[in-house]
Amino acid sequence: MDPSPAQRREAERSMSIAEKLLMARDLEGCKQFVAEALSADPRAPGADDLFAAADALLAAQRRRLPSGGPDPYAVLGLDSAVPANRDPDVVHSHYRRLSFLLNRSHPDRPCSLAFADAARLVAVAWAFLSDPLRKASLDANLDAAAAAATAKAAAAAAAAAAHIPTASSPEKQQPHLPPPPPKPASPPPAPQPRQTVSATPPSKRGRPPRAAKTPPAAERNQEGEAPQAPPFWTVCPTCCHLHQYDRSYEGQTLLCPSCRQPFAGTAMSTPPPIVPGTDMYYCSWGFFPMGFPGGPAFAGPVSSPGQQAPSALGFYPMGPYLPLPGQGSKNKKVVIEIN
Repeated sequence: MDPSPAQRREAERSMSIAEKLLMARDLEGCKQFVAEALSADPRAPGADDLFAAADALLAAQRRRLPSGGPDPYAVLGLDSAVPANRDPDVVHSHYRRLSFLLNRSHPDRPCSLAFADAARLVAVAWAFLSDPLRKASLDANLDAAAAAATAKAAAAAAAAAAHIPTASSPEKQQPHLPPPPPKPASPPPAPQPRQTVSATPPSKRGRPPRAAKTPPAAERNQEGEAPQAPPFWTVCPTCCHLHQYDRSYEGQTLLCPSCRQPFAGTAMSTPPPIVPGTDMYYCSWGFFPMGFPGGPAFAGPVSSPGQQAPSALGFYPMGPYLPLPGQGSKNKKVVIEIN
């Protein structure tokens, strides 16, 4: 059945793409589009030529001899593992067919670089296999390689079979023992009388039960584990920001994360109280009293020189934030009167 005009146009389009892919050395893509052209038109002109060129170039890339050259049998489309393919007549017939397909000396069949390379590979392969001495040497090498591969496969199979456990010999098998008789079913346990809880005697009812003693924290620690010291609070004298550090950093020179200035990590006796509802704290560390709306001594301005600010008794303009020298932990707040 002849293909329709649409199928012929599809075959021509596929053949044009296949020729471009062959020149670009996309050999697998070339063969794929040639197959599409043949499916549309089984008698598409030039399909066998493209197939032959692509197969010869692929064989030269994939099948190599130990010397590094291409396998002449593979270039001619023969499998050297089959002994019948080594026959000189079979080799000659394949060479004649490929040389005819790859011949592009006719004006209607322009020759491309890919076709020239494929024809050269076929000619070199025929020159190699047409020499009896070279062909015999190649066949001997192929036979030796096949024998080595077969021996290696047999050794691998034997090694795999050695790891498979086999059944023991009859003389080493133990006699079959009959299964032990089933044990008689044990009688159901006798019902135990339910225990009743009697009421507490009146003499002991008013006495509450003694709670278990809770071991101290030192006893709850594992043996040999020292109790961890609590962290301490310190203040940066440059920016007056509070920081909390591990107890091991006490007395060392620290770097303030806020102002990036070094300061001595002296522990505070007690940190200042936090302002309720905020993350701020009361701050009166300065030469002038500081406050905030809603805090102590911030109810309103002083109207007359003799009038005191509301809630002034609860506000201290200045207080020490570090232990005073010679006083240890007994810190005293200093009140400065400002006239």
